[in-house]
Amino acid sequence: MSEGELIFTYINNSKFGLKKQSINFSDNFEVAYFNGDLTINRKEKNENFFGKSVSNISLIIGKNGAGKSSILQLISFDKKSRKKYLPNTVFFSIYFVRDNEYYFEGSPSLARKILNNGDFNKEEFFFKIENEQITYVPPKNKPAPFITTIYQTLFPNISWSEKKKLNSSSGGFIAKRYTNSVGVDKVMNFMSNHLSDNEEFNAEFTFRQKQKYNSKPGELLFLYEATIDDVNFELLRNKELGYQQFLDEFKIINTEDRNYYHQEKYDSPNEKLLNEKKARRDHYIRTNQDKIYNDDIRGYFVLRMLEKIYLSQLHNLEWTINGEKTYQSKRKILERVQEFKKNSKKWSKIGNTNDVYSKIDFLQFLLDDCFDKRKEDSLGGLYELTHFIMELPEELFENSNQFVLDIKTFSRHELVSTIVKNFSNIFDIKARNLSDGQYVYCSTFTQIFEAVKEDTDCNLLLVLDEPDINMHPEWSRCFINNVLELIPSFTNKKVQLVISTHSPFLVSDIPSSNVYQIQGEGNNKQLSTVDKSFAANIFDIISGGFYLEYPIGEFARKKIDTIKSKKSNIINLIDDPFLAYVLTRGDK
Repeated sequence: MSEGELIFTYINNSKFGLKKQSINFSDNFEVAYFNGDLTINRKEKNENFFGKSVSNISLIIGKNGAGKSSILQLISFDKKSRKKYLPNTVFFSIYFVRDNEYYFEGSPSLARKILNNGDFNKEEFFFKIENEQITYVPPKNKPAPFITTIYQTLFPNISWSEKKKLNSSSGGFIAKRYTNSVGVDKVMNFMSNHLSDNEEFNAEFTFRQKQKYNSKPGELLFLYEATIDDVNFELLRNKELGYQQFLDEFKIINTEDRNYYHQEKYDSPNEKLLNEKKARRDHYIRTNQDKIYNDDIRGYFVLRMLEKIYLSQLHNLEWTINGEKTYQSKRKILERVQEFKKNSKKWSKIGNTNDVYSKIDFLQFLLDDCFDKRKEDSLGGLYELTHFIMELPEELFENSNQFVLDIKTFSRHELVSTIVKNFSNIFDIKARNLSDGQYVYCSTFTQIFEAVKEDTDCNLLLVLDEPDINMHPEWSRCFINNVLELIPSFTNKKVQLVISTHSPFLVSDIPSSNVYQIQGEGNNKQLSTVDKSFAANIFDIISGGFYLEYPIGEFARKKIDTIKSKKSNIINLIDDPFLAYVLTRGDK
């Protein structure tokens, strides 16, 4: 028997139309509640019906707006979220903890009736059953979760719909978490582990550099063009200049005739030198860089990436920090750049070359020397990242700002996951070549994958709100089986699932005692189990559990109703031979 399991929910009153309705969520117990009398009976179970890792699966079905999502939210939301999004709902849920120990979560008014204690005012508490009497049990230890509930939904991407703001909580006896999206790193991890050999998923992932150059790249001009002479060192040490003033002064000195700048008595500036220096300044304008390195798109990609990292690290620093010699600052980094060039013949004239690989080496050495990798996590593994990119075939680079990898490439290379994890501030990674259904499939199963592989000591209650939405019927047909195959591979915990769905294929995989349907309208809705489900004919499931008023589309039904003559041309369009025969005879 699984310890840490949701076994029962009772809804006494709600705004979503359910009153005095109950659901049994466990095959291990038969639970009932009537007018304050709560009975819990253990029963024999068909052990491991869903496998060793899944204790039970329950389905909630019904029309749109019937209240399926509200039931899932009732058992998934914490107290604060329930009061906000499900106001005036009077309910309780019962959890089996261990041995003869249970846990109540819900409305104090119902707790008072169950305990027969008019002064009781707790919304959550432990209890036991002795001699058919329910007794409150004070908690012995500090709150430690005995079960983790994860609510997973795909909120509609509609601009005018209100998005629920839900916060995860882990401070009580039931840890509650909510997921409606998943990071690309986790999707890539799931796909590389489970879909790399699946021909249906020909996904590609684009790696685009998200950072942009400054439109006036004065920092790059200094990085490459600043000569190692007294004028530039003197300018750097001028404490009266702010950072932008320093860059402006530097550009004037280094893009105009320096003698003319110092106003010595010359008839005119050296026009040739002036033009040469302005050309060097314009050299670092983005459009000119694109032209210069057009023949080596891969090398240019890496150069741009390293330049952006350098600029990003530089911008994170203050221009100067008085009295704090041990701290980094922009001024100290630029001084280090000058010292670096002064002490190396190789780098002293780095601005005179257009060799992309020389500049890559220069930047790698500079980044490693100037920035503290212990404080700047984004620099960890930078050399490996650069080497990895330089080894990629050039045809994978779509432009100087983006390369693309297919699912089989990144599934074979561990460094890709490192890129996603450590360099998310550098790359914007997106999937493409997937249908809407494939995106939903990957997102849904990634969240399940992440939930079940998490290292926790307690069992898991996984609540899925229409997880098969947008999926092809064949994928929907295989959904339960895929979940049952995925879970045992990554956890030793027991996992319980509660799922809402519109799919008759999901219903056909679950015993009828575990499938609850919502019937009725308005404030008179009822909850009951379906008559047919497991391995039943899909038509019987649709007609019995999904309350279709007719077995054909409404337009076709109305069109057939208009047939007044057995000679109508509409009869020739009908693909049901029996219906066409009946109409030809004139029977209705």
